[in-house]
Order: sequence, then C-alpha cells, then structure tokens
Amino acid sequence: MKDTICAPATPTGGALCIVRISGPQAHSAVRQLTDRPGPGLRHILDPKGNTLDQAIVTLAHAPRSYTGEDTAELSLHGSPYIVSRTLRLLCQHGCRPAHPGEFTQRAFLNGKMDLSAAEAVADLIAADNHAAHQMAIAQLQGTLSNTLANLRNQLLRLNALIELSLDFADHEELPIATPQDIDTLAADTQQHISTLIDTYTLGRALKEGIAVAIIGEPNVGKSTLLNTLAQRDRAIVTPYPGTTRDTVEETIHIHGVKFRLIDTAGLRSTRDPVEQLGIQRTHDAIRHAHIILHLTDQPDQPDTTDSTDQPHSPLFTLHSSLFTPRPGQQILHVRNKIDLNITPHSSRSTPHSSLFTLHSSLHTPLPISAKTGQGIPRLLQALYDAANLPQNADGQPVINNARHLHALQQALHALNQTRQAIADQLPPELLSQHLHDAIRALGTITGDTITLENTLSHIFQHFCIGK
Repeated sequence: MKDTICAPATPTGGALCIVRISGPQAHSAVRQLTDRPGPGLRHILDPKGNTLDQAIVTLAHAPRSYTGEDTAELSLHGSPYIVSRTLRLLCQHGCRPAHPGEFTQRAFLNGKMDLSAAEAVADLIAADNHAAHQMAIAQLQGTLSNTLANLRNQLLRLNALIELSLDFADHEELPIATPQDIDTLAADTQQHISTLIDTYTLGRALKEGIAVAIIGEPNVGKSTLLNTLAQRDRAIVTPYPGTTRDTVEETIHIHGVKFRLIDTAGLRSTRDPVEQLGIQRTHDAIRHAHIILHLTDQPDQPDTTDSTDQPHSPLFTLHSSLFTPRPGQQILHVRNKIDLNITPHSSRSTPHSSLFTLHSSLHTPLPISAKTGQGIPRLLQALYDAANLPQNADGQPVINNARHLHALQQALHALNQTRQAIADQLPPELLSQHLHDAIRALGTITGDTITLENTLSHIFQHFCIGK
C-alpha cells in the first residue's frame, strides 16, 4: 500500500464526476494540479498552466479517512475528456489507476472495517430495494460482526475451559469444568450458528428477489396478470393458446421487498417442439420458485380429492410427473376472469382431463380480474404474506453471502465433532483442536484469520472501480 491510487468514483458523462485519490502522495499530487493549495474551489491546470476545469477539492488526513490513508477527492465536471485528462495528469504526478475495490480493500487492511463490513459496501451499492438496502446497512454497521465476535468469544471461553482442564487436572481445589459443562456451552453456540445459517435462504431472496412462478393452463391470463402487476406491457397477450413459448421475467416491489415474477408457458399436451421446450422451462421455474402462483379461470369447484393422506404436502400432476413442493415453497391459488360469466369448465372437457391437477386440501382461490384490476391489491398482499418473511428483531443479522454460509457450516461441523468427541470421551487435546477449527472458520468471515492475498483479491475484484 505504498502506492498512491486514483480512480473515478462516479460515472463520467453526467453533470459531475468525483475522482478519488488515496495514498501517501495523494495531497501532493493534487497540489501539483491546482492553482493553489488546500481544499475548496480550485482550478485544475495542465502542465502548461492552462485551466482544464474548476473543481471542488476535498482533503482528508490519515487515519481519519475512508481508507485510513491520506485521501483527496476532486469534484469535476462530468466531461469524459476532463476526467480522463485529470486521471492522466494524476498518474504523471505519482499516482496509478486503482484496481476494482482497492479503496475498500485498503480500508479493510488499515483496520477501518472488518471483511464482512467491506463486503456489505458492495451489497449497499447493488441494493435495488428497501429490504436489500436495510440488510446491507445492518451488516455495514457491524450487526453481523458483533454477533460473530460474541460467538468467537464463547468458543474461546470453551477452549480456555478445556486448556484449564489439561493444565490443572491434578488440582482438585480448582473448579474445573466437567465434560457436561463444556457440551452444554458447545450446544448453545451450535444453536446460535444454526439460527444464523437458517437466515441464508431469506437473505438471498431479499437480495436477489423472491421468485414467483405464474403457472396454469393456456389462456387463463398468466401474461395479462404479469403485465398488470408490472404496470407495463411486458409479455405478449393474444387469444391463441401457446403464445408464451419461453419464461418472461419482471420485477416488482411490495412493501419494500423485491419480487421476481416469472410468466411461464401454459401447461398442456402439444406436439410443437418449441412449445414443449417452453413447457419444460415452466417445470424448471416451478422447481426453483419461492412462491408458485397457480392461476385458473374456472369458478370454484368442490374439493373431491382425499386430503387426508398428505394435507401438508400438495402434489402437482404435471404431464404425468408428480411434483412435491420443497420445504418452504408456498402455493398461492388465484382465480382469474371474475369479470366474465364463465360456466364451470366451459373451456375444458372435464375436471379430470386437465393436464394440471392439484391433489390436496386447497384454500379457496383468490378471485381477481387481471384485465380490470379487480382484486389485485389483495393479491399483492397475499404474495407478500406468502413470502413468509420473519419479523426479525432489531439487531438480528441476516446472511446473504455464500462465503459466509460456507464458513458458518464449517464452524458448525467443527462443533459437531467437538460434541461427538465429548460423547466418545476422547482426550481434551482433540476437543481443543476441533474448537480451534470452529474459531478459525468464523474468523474468515470478518477477516481475522485471512492471510492469503488471492483470497482477498477474489473478494474485492467484484467491486466497481473507485470503490
């Protein structure tokens, strides 16, 4: 970090562009570009003394800066020529172009933030909805770091008890922890880590959007519903069956949460090879969706199926292939076209000839009209409710990073081995080794045990230039 780096921190081509400089030569490099020293409104000069631009200069001194180094920022006009010319002049005065994420990487290496907070910076930049933004802010402010610090302290306390039992086993006057005491503490830490792991599915859904597969037979109004919810003509709508040949995706926000709506090909028997491919993609969308929105245009029918076998595990018959919703996957039944007077199964031969049949105890379908908008507000609320978002108490972290998940799973595995070693009455030295593995795994999340340069490079290379 002896180099001084520079990069635009905002896109060029707009009204303004901020160029960021960090490193030991940051202030002197800026001084050589301006008509007079110090912060404020300054003229940026080329080597011949000609004015290139007027800029606002901001200076910060180490260690009280974002990176922990001497830093400067130039608020320039956004002309690509001005920005590129300024960057070339800075490089002539001892700077070099920054790598992606290098400013935040320096902040981490200089102790301005831990690794989980540094990663939250990228999440904050990418956040496109309220839920993802709040999740990133909480992580940036140390919610996850504090939780992990408490867990590591508990593991260190466990390890201290084991070391104490090793060093002072012959001193009967000292209160040495029993294996049962150690197992109880390990089980408590194990439970906290498991709870954190369980938030990953929610975290990814909030970050990437909750996937909703809109499925049903042809011409029940799936594409019309997508357009209505998206409030724009996103999917082609025609009266002809099989119009939708591929999945069409659109995002909406409900109460600050992002939902990814996926319009799918109608489920029916067809010899058209292109439509068959579309139906196969419908199956894929069903398998990966968080919520299945089953759309029909038929009036309510009495439930004649036997729901006593698997009341909590509905089965779909999709072209003779049984599909069981995975744990946590929600099914929302919606009846469309309530603005029309439709005779039961007027457009289908019999209820049992349908290529899409639902076997289970069903709630009454939610009535809507995708064409007129009737019932849409209620449907939006039903979608939000079906997402089953937990009401996390303030300060409770939610993880959304696959690297964090892997580290937590490693720590949980090490604790499982610790408890098994206690049950098998193995020597305390083995217990201590397993605990060290758990402590190291948690440390990789915050960066306490990361020393490999390529690991850091892998994390920060996904950042944007200038951050």
